[in-house]
Amino acid sequence: MAQYYTILTDIGRAKQATAQAGGDPVRLATIHVGTGGGDTYYDTYGREEIAALETLVDEVWSDAINLLKVDDENPNWVISEGVVPASDGGWMIREVGLKDIDGDLIVIGRYPPTYKPLLTDGAAQDLKIRAISEWSNAELVEIVVDPTVVMASQSYVHEYTDQHISELLAEEDPAKALASKGYTHEYVGERLNTTDPATETGYKLIIVDGALAMEEI
Repeated sequence: MAQYYTILTDIGRAKQATAQAGGDPVRLATIHVGTGGGDTYYDTYGREEIAALETLVDEVWSDAINLLKVDDENPNWVISEGVVPASDGGWMIREVGLKDIDGDLIVIGRYPPTYKPLLTDGAAQDLKIRAISEWSNAELVEIVVDPTVVMASQSYVHEYTDQHISELLAEEDPAKALASKGYTHEYVGERLNTTDPATETGYKLIIVDGALAMEEI
């Protein structure tokens, strides 16, 4: 049996059943991480024990969910992500959880022990936390987004830009197509420096033999 996993809590399963019966969908809002109280966490809390929890054993950080999507390969898997900023840390992450808009712990997981350093450790950086939960129907899940705190993940930016680049490739004049979609750009030789107006993320488009392609920054 896997040592690290993510499951619905007892509360989460009850809310899933309510949604299946025609009630409100489960509206996930925040992601939480904790230390588990130490290495004994893995011996003390198995599937039944963590499913019964209403809060993490030792929560040290929480924020709005940064990304929530259905897995491309499994339509019943919901991928949730959060980003612990470089300014937070100094603790070992062993547990992760997702709460809904009511503040109820819906999803909980035993996370591989991961140290989140601080700036004073000399190796601080943002840490992406990913949790995959299995639902009987992923359409029962909704995400509540706070645009003031959500960050665009690398995977989201790549998916977003790939979609729009494919649209631009169909245009006869890529530069004109960029301008029509609200992108700001300037020519540098044969290179276009662009800024995505939705994510405010910069990336480079290059014209090769008259065709438009993306170049990683």
